[in-house]
Order: sequence, then C-alpha cells, then structure tokens
Amino acid sequence: LYHDQDTDGITYLDLFFSLADQSQKVLPEISLFSSLLTQLPTENYGVLELQTEIETNLGVFGSEAGAFAIKDKPLVSQEFLAVRMSFLKDKKQEAVRILDEVINRTQATDKNYIRNIIKQMKFALEQAVIAGGNRFAIRKALSCFKMANAIQDAFSGLTFLRFLQKLDAEYEEKGDELLGKLMHCRNTLFARDRLTLSLTGEYDEDLIREVVRVLPDGKMGGAAERHLQKKQSLGIVIPAEVGFAVKGGLAEDAEKACTGTAEVAAQLLSFGYLWNTIRVKGGAYGTGFSADNEGTVGIYSYRDPSAKASLEAFMDLGDQLRAFVSSDETVDKYIISTISNMDPLMTPRTAGQSAAALYFRGVAKEDREKEYREILHTDKNALLTYADELDKVLKDAVTVVIGGKETVEGLKDQLDVIENLQQ
Repeated sequence: LYHDQDTDGITYLDLFFSLADQSQKVLPEISLFSSLLTQLPTENYGVLELQTEIETNLGVFGSEAGAFAIKDKPLVSQEFLAVRMSFLKDKKQEAVRILDEVINRTQATDKNYIRNIIKQMKFALEQAVIAGGNRFAIRKALSCFKMANAIQDAFSGLTFLRFLQKLDAEYEEKGDELLGKLMHCRNTLFARDRLTLSLTGEYDEDLIREVVRVLPDGKMGGAAERHLQKKQSLGIVIPAEVGFAVKGGLAEDAEKACTGTAEVAAQLLSFGYLWNTIRVKGGAYGTGFSADNEGTVGIYSYRDPSAKASLEAFMDLGDQLRAFVSSDETVDKYIISTISNMDPLMTPRTAGQSAAALYFRGVAKEDREKEYREILHTDKNALLTYADELDKVLKDAVTVVIGGKETVEGLKDQLDVIENLQQ
C-alpha cells in the first residue's frame, strides 16, 4: 500500500503481518509478544542499548496486535501483528538494520526479567479498567456480536487482562513454557508470506526491497476458526465507589439500521438526552452513545454514581428519539457535528494509517460517499425509522457493569456473571 503524502522527508512504514492462521486461544500470547518487543535484549544489544539505537536513529519503532472489522461482515475480521516505524530519508539503512535486529534476533531468555514486565503490564491494565472501565466494557459487550471486538478484547481488553493474571499466578510452573512460546512467535510471525506493507511519504522501491529481504521465509497455514464470546451480561467489581454502565448490541435489519442516520442519532442523543439525564441530573462524569452505519450500538456512562439508573435511561433512547422527531428542533446541527467527526484534521502519518485501515476493512470510496449522503440526507422520518430499530437492538443488547461491590450487587438480577477485577 502506498500513500502519497507530503511528509517533510519523513518515511512512515507500517508492516502488517497476518495472523489469520493463528488459533484464537494464542492471540493473547501474541499480544504479549508484541508488547515485549524492544523491551527485550537482542543478540547484539542489551535493552538500554537497543532503545538508545532506536531513539538515536528513528522517530518511532513499535509493535501492536490488532484487528480490523470487515465491512458488512460482523462475523469476520482481519488480525495482524503490526510493526510501525518512522525515520528520516537518510536514516533508512539504520531503520532496516534495527528492524532486522528486532524481528530476527530478539531474545526471550531472562525468565525473571520477563515476569517483572508481566506484573507491570497486569497492574497497569487493572488500573486502566478502574480509571476508564467504559472502554473495556463496550468492547466486552460488543464481543458477543462482532468478531473484531472479540479479537481486540483478546489483544488488549478484559480477556487479555485475565490472561495476564493467570500467567502471573502460574508463572513459576509455566514460565519456561512461555519463553518457548515467545521465541516461537519471533520465529514464525514475521514471515514475508504474511506481510502487507504500507508506506506513507516518498515512494522508495529500494527501501521496500531491503525490508522484504530481511524478513524470514515461512508459509502461513490455513485460516483458523474464530468465535464470538458467549452472550451474557457481566458485572465486574472494582475497588471504587463509582462505576461504568454499558449496553452494546448489533442491529439485524441492515437496510433500516445500518445507515448514516444511526451516526446522526448518536450525536443527537449523546449531547441531548443522555447528557442531561446521566451527566447533569445523574451526576456521572460522562456519557455517550456510539453507532455506525454497520449497525453497531454502544452506550456508556463514565464514573457513574448510579449505574442502575443509567441502564434504565438507556432503555428509553428510542422514545427520546421519537420525542425529538415530534419537537420543533431541527436536525441540522447534529448532521454538521457528525460530518465534522468523520473528517478530523489528520497528519500525514494518521492519513496513511486511516487509508490502510479502510483498505483492510474493504471500505471503498463509493462506500464513504454513500455514508456521507445518508448523513446529509437524514431527516426526521429517517430518525423515526431508526428509533424502531434502536428499540430492537436495546432489547437484545448485552449489559456490562464495572463498579464497586454495592453497585454491582445491586444489579445482580440483570447480570448473568459477577467477577472481581483483581484475581
């Protein structure tokens, strides 16, 4: 993939290595491996030496595991291990040398050192859930409906946290096995057969050839099976008095619900009814409603003293949309704000990354144009139709609540499973 952007002499290089043949159960291990890259020594550098080399020669060098949702296919996703780099044109030889060193010579051999990193990652992720549980809760709820969310939850969500917690508890017995798995990731996941390369900046065929040259040989296997998470409402107890309430779901009627109108409705309800009811009257620090033109719906409250009341308010969203339709207020300002969100100011780097994401998702220029038209042509009749579909989504939605013990226990009649965050 090539993105012709004026980057002032900086090259942005993203290497996407397909994980399509990897079992879903090993995806948390791959995410851990991606987090450990550049935090482990290599054959020729200690950790501090390697990081000094990166800081001296490159702007960015990092890796992450991620999943792209596929347009119109909620049960399908594309999963990748991505290596992201940026560097000045005259540093390309150093960039290739560092890439070669990291992907081919990283050493996962220090058992105690790696355990300390795992403990730090576990603690940081637990704190992230306590501070911003709405993000984790929405992903968990949508994992029951959309494959990309289920995979991303395994990479960086609550499923990944449970993996880290279990790994930490069993490390004495399974640490050596983990080291072998990490080295297996290094030896198999960077094969050139897996690669899709994305370049933003000046096109450089020699650079591309050199990057491909340092990648190891290897062939991908057949596509691995994927599955959604079990559809169940979940409560997670955290050491806090406030909480996060979430409902997530997916519309089934694509013709009526999977339109740009859903995005306009989300803006309208977020900054109208939800803000007044949950933020102003309910005392939560924040609230929001996200929807897209593929039928996904996620509603949340943030640092909420009354999660139960917020969940009840969520169920009234369809009626509130009908009330808006009956009012004298126009929809114009919500259309404008929706379009504004679709066209944020982008740097050359983010423009290249956005274009690559659209490619992997299978979203063409015509699809984007259709989405714009649906947003711009949203009227009250369209909102009225969407209100009926929103009722259906909410009726079938999954609830996830993250909060203090009293908050979660008070909702036990609405929750199928209750767990403690820290295990």
